[in-house]
Amino acid sequence: MESIDPSIMVFSTSNPWDAVERLIKEECDCVVLDYSMPEMNGIELAKIIVGKFGVPAILYTGRGSEELAQEALGKAKAHRDALRDLQSESATKPAGGR
Repeated sequence: MESIDPSIMVFSTSNPWDAVERLIKEECDCVVLDYSMPEMNGIELAKIIVGKFGVPAILYTGRGSEELAQEALGKAKAHRDALRDLQSESATKPAGGR
């Protein structure tokens, strides 16, 4: 990617915590995750990254199944719905109110 467009920076790691540390230090436009990683799976890491940093996450796997895809989509929908509810709540609260 970097050779195609020098404005695109790519960071690669197989350690999920390295990815989180990198996001603490630098902004990122998008994260691409494999489902299979040490210590946690890609769905768990995507929840951390999207929830804490608001960065979109793309999940892929070479060993997928329909059940895995349904799990990922279900968790993504639940997260999206929770964010929508929070945004709706904040939009209906008076400024400075609780």
